[in-house]
Amino acid sequence: MSHLFQLGQVAYGPGVASGLSECGPNSAEKAEQQIKRMLNRHSSGDWGEVSEEERMRNDEAVQTGGELVSVYILWPPGSYKLWIVTDAQRICTTVLAPGEHQKFVTKK
Repeated sequence: MSHLFQLGQVAYGPGVASGLSECGPNSAEKAEQQIKRMLNRHSSGDWGEVSEEERMRNDEAVQTGGELVSVYILWPPGSYKLWIVTDAQRICTTVLAPGEHQKFVTKK
């Protein structure tokens, strides 16, 4: 898988960190593996479950600089969404739980 940009430092929002710690070691390990796959998809330009408008915005931001936002469905299928946001400077990528993403995503 070819990466289009650097993720920078990867951080989990409080809801993701809390969820991982509460789901037990085996489940947490599986969830972290899924998150790593999502981060690979994100850095490769597979934006997941975003609108067509957001997809085009991300594609442009890869070339011109700008915030990148992906949305993926996590365990079990259809029950939990995660947002992955990479800042415009590519210094930090944050994995966010529902409700957290609105605080981090820059208004367009």
